[in-house]
Amino acid sequence: MLSGILAAIAGIVLSARLFSGDPVVGDAYSLDSVAAAVVGGTSLFGGIGGLIGTLAGSFLISLTNNILNMLDIFAYYQYIIKGLILVVALFLFQLRGSKR
Repeated sequence: MLSGILAAIAGIVLSARLFSGDPVVGDAYSLDSVAAAVVGGTSLFGGIGGLIGTLAGSFLISLTNNILNMLDIFAYYQYIIKGLILVVALFLFQLRGSKR
């Protein structure tokens, strides 16, 4: 219930910020949220991860978004770069898990 309420509030804030009620306007945030969690060390299979790592991953993805926007890189290339960051994080997580 809390998740639904917070999602509704986020949707209202986003639509108020953009002055639009387009249902696909938040699609770009799904990659960012998953990438932030994975870069922070959260396993896609569950059971591993923490708050500090997720906050660090969120900071890193936000910093990457800001840098790419300031460099005026086209939006589709930004998706590619963030996807590559996600793949590298998954690869490093896999390497770390196999050494245990």
